[in-house]
Amino acid sequence: MFRETVLEYYREHPEEAQPYREELRRLESCYDDYMAVYPYPFYDQYMQDYTAVAVGRENGLPWVEHQGRRLFFPAHWNDGLVRYKYRYLCMEQDPGSSHCYLTPELREKRFDVLIDAGCAEGMLALELIDTVERVFLIECDADWLPALEATFAPWKDKVTILRQTLGDTDRDEGVTLRTLARRFDIHNALLKLDIEGFEGQAIAGAGDLPGYASAVLCCTYHRAEDADTLSDALGSYGYRLSFSKGHMLFASPPAYLPLPEPPYFRRGLARAVL
Repeated sequence: MFRETVLEYYREHPEEAQPYREELRRLESCYDDYMAVYPYPFYDQYMQDYTAVAVGRENGLPWVEHQGRRLFFPAHWNDGLVRYKYRYLCMEQDPGSSHCYLTPELREKRFDVLIDAGCAEGMLALELIDTVERVFLIECDADWLPALEATFAPWKDKVTILRQTLGDTDRDEGVTLRTLARRFDIHNALLKLDIEGFEGQAIAGAGDLPGYASAVLCCTYHRAEDADTLSDALGSYGYRLSFSKGHMLFASPPAYLPLPEPPYFRRGLARAVL
C-alpha cells in the first residue's frame, strides 16, 4: 500500500522526517490508503460512524440531507457508497483539513458569483447558494450532471451548469476563464479550482483574473510542484496568499499524472484573496 511506501521511506531517511512527525505517527495507525490521505485524528470524527447517514432516493437518484437540503449523487451509486462518500466530503471540509476551502473570514466576505470548477457533487455551491447572486458549476464528468440538476433544481434561475473543461485556450469541449468571465459578465467572484492537475492551465487562461475573481481557492496537491508554481502564479496577480492547514498524501493519482515521489506530503490548497 502507498502508506507503507511512505513509512518505509522515512524509516530509511529519518533526517527528513522531522517536519512530518505528527503525520507519520498517524500513518502508523492507518489501515488503508484512503485513511492515509489525511493523516490526522479529525478523520475519525467523520468516518467511524458513516454508516448512520440516511440515504433517500428520488427519480432513481440517491440523496442525503446536507445542512437541511438534498444533495444528490449518481444513480449507479449504492447506499453504502453514498454514505461513505458523503462523510468523506464532510471530513475534507473540517477546519483542520488541508482540503478545507473556506475560512471563517471567507465565509463572511461578500461575493456576487461563485465559479465552482471541478464541482463534482456541488456541495460547496449548495452551502453558499443563498449568499451569491449567480453560480457557475463546471464539471466535465457526465455522471454528475443528473445529480447536479436535481440538487440545484430549486435554484435553477441562478445556477448555470457547464459540461466543459477549463484550460489555457478555448476549444470545442473547453473554455478559458477569460472567456467565461466575459461571456457572462462576471465580477466579484469566488473561484474554486479543483480540476485534477489542470489548475495551472486554467490560471494561464484566466486573463485579468483580479478583474472578476476577488478570491481564488486553488487545489495544489495534484502535482508535486503545484504548491510553488500555482501560488507564484496567483501571487503575480497581487493576491494575498495563504495555504490550508497541514498536508495530505495524494495516494491514487490518475494515470496521466506522475506517481508521487519523496517527500510525498503536499500542501492541499492555496487561498488567494484581494
